[in-house]
Amino acid sequence: MSFLFGSLGRAADFSFYSDQYLYGTYSDIKDSDLNTDNRGLALPIHLFAADIRPELKLTSEGWDVVARPRFEFAGENIQYNNPVKNTWTSNNKIDLTTAYLHWQMLNSVQFNAGLETYQWGGAEILNPSNPFFHFEQQSKSFYYVQKGEALVRLGIDWTSAVTTTLIGEPVSNNEPEWIAPDNANGENQFVPKWALKNELRNSSGDKYIGVVVGQGEKQKNFFGEYATLTFSNGISFYVDAKHQQGRVNFVPELNGLSNYDLVAPTDSGGLWTTAVGGVRYEGTFDYRLEYLFNEPGWSREEFQQARNSLLVLQATQPQNALRFVNPGLELRTQQYLYASIRMPELADKKDMTLFVRDLFSLADQSQALQFVAEKNISDSVVGYFEADSFIGSEETEFGMIYNYQISVGAKWTL
Repeated sequence: MSFLFGSLGRAADFSFYSDQYLYGTYSDIKDSDLNTDNRGLALPIHLFAADIRPELKLTSEGWDVVARPRFEFAGENIQYNNPVKNTWTSNNKIDLTTAYLHWQMLNSVQFNAGLETYQWGGAEILNPSNPFFHFEQQSKSFYYVQKGEALVRLGIDWTSAVTTTLIGEPVSNNEPEWIAPDNANGENQFVPKWALKNELRNSSGDKYIGVVVGQGEKQKNFFGEYATLTFSNGISFYVDAKHQQGRVNFVPELNGLSNYDLVAPTDSGGLWTTAVGGVRYEGTFDYRLEYLFNEPGWSREEFQQARNSLLVLQATQPQNALRFVNPGLELRTQQYLYASIRMPELADKKDMTLFVRDLFSLADQSQALQFVAEKNISDSVVGYFEADSFIGSEETEFGMIYNYQISVGAKWTL
C-alpha cells in the first residue's frame, strides 16, 4: 500500500513480514570444579522458547526506514545435584534489534543512521577489522540474532571501483558492554567508536581490498586491512586483520595471596594484532578453512592462571568471574583453526541443507563442533536440528562448561 509520508510529499510503500521461531534446547552440563553440581553457574538444562521477529519497512524514492522488533518468551529448567532440585524460571524480553534510516542523498552518496548491523570482509569466524561487532560463540546457531549497534554511516562511491565509508558509534545500544567493568564500583562507561573504511574492488565484486583506520574499545587507535581474491574455479583466498595500539583485555596477575587476579593491562603501547586468513571452495559443497591469530589472547599458562582466579575463595573472586566471562578478547587464547562445510540441496526434493563447523584451539586442543540440519517442511515452514559438542577436559577453553547441547525447532514465516 502507498500513502503520502509527511513533508516529503512522495508516495511511500509499506511492507511487512514476520518470522516466528519455536524451539527447545537440552544441555548436558559438565560437573567440574568451576560448576560443581551446577550450583556455581546455575545453567538451564532445558530451554523452551518462542521468538517472534517481525520486519516493518517503509520505502520511497531515495530513502527507506526499517524496523525489526523482537518478542522473546522463554522458560528455563535449572537442575541442581546433591541434593537434586529443579526450578523453572521465565525469561521474557521485548527488544528492538534493528531500526534505521537509509537515505540515498545523491547517486554516489548514501547516509544511514540508527540501530543496525554492518559487516564487511570474507571471513566467516570473525571480522577483526570491524571494531563495532565482536565474536560470539552462539552466533552460528540458527536461533541467534545480532542486535544492531547505534551507528551513523556516510558512504561515498568515488567511482564504480572505489568507495569510502565513514562510520561512527556515538551512543550505546543499551546492551551490556563487550568488556567487563575495569573499576571497583562495577560500572562500565560506553566509549564512542569510529572507523574510516576505503575499499577498492573489481567490476564483478569478487576481488577487493580494503583499509580501515579508527578508534575502538577504550579509545585505542587501530588500523586494519581486509582482502578477498576469487578465481573462476570457485577457490578464493581472504584475509582480515586489525593492529591495535595497546591491549584492552584483562590479564592474570599474581596477588598477595599467592593466587591470581584478572587486572587491566599496564602496557599502553605497541601494536597487537588479531588476524584471520582463509581459503574457500564454492562448488557443489561450500568448504572453508581459516586460521585465527589472536596476539592479545592468553597463553596456555595465562589461561590456567585466569581460570584459577575463579577457584580460590577471595574477595576478588566475583570480579574475576565477570572479567573471565567478558575479558575483552574475541577468543581467550592465541591461535585457532576453523573449518566449515555447507551442503545445500540434499535429499530427494533438494530441500535440505547441512552445516558442519569446527572451531579448534591450538593452545589446548579443545574444540567446539557443530552439526546443523535445515529442511523445508512447506513453503512457509522450515525445520531445524542443531547439535553442539564441546570436546576437551574441564581445564580447556571449550570443554569447561558443557559436554553437548541439542536443539530442535522450526521457523514459520508470515
